[in-house]
Amino acid sequence: MKTLHGNLSLNQIELGKPLPNWHLEKIFDEPELPNRVDYIGKPLVILFFNLGCPGCIGRAVPFANRLVYEYGDKINVLGIHTIFEGVEYDKQAFEKAKEELYIRFPFLKTLSSTQLT
Repeated sequence: MKTLHGNLSLNQIELGKPLPNWHLEKIFDEPELPNRVDYIGKPLVILFFNLGCPGCIGRAVPFANRLVYEYGDKINVLGIHTIFEGVEYDKQAFEKAKEELYIRFPFLKTLSSTQLT
């Protein structure tokens, strides 16, 4: 299976099929990473985004927030922050974005390229 920077490739995800294993990193002080089985039973929206992407910040994140607001516990929304053009963000940047963008859904990040080797 081909992956980008050692991470999950979108062509590995199929509707109605179990999610493949993923390699994600916690950003905040969550007790543990979510497991695929945590999302069984409700629709799952996975938002792949990057803080340096204007379309992500201006459109995708607000849309995901709206889904959480409108559907509440009837839907799962999970954000996955990806490495874009090699720029990595620290915890402080994520905390600022979470506050300024009113992010209402949990989000994790892909492993950095140094962690994949």
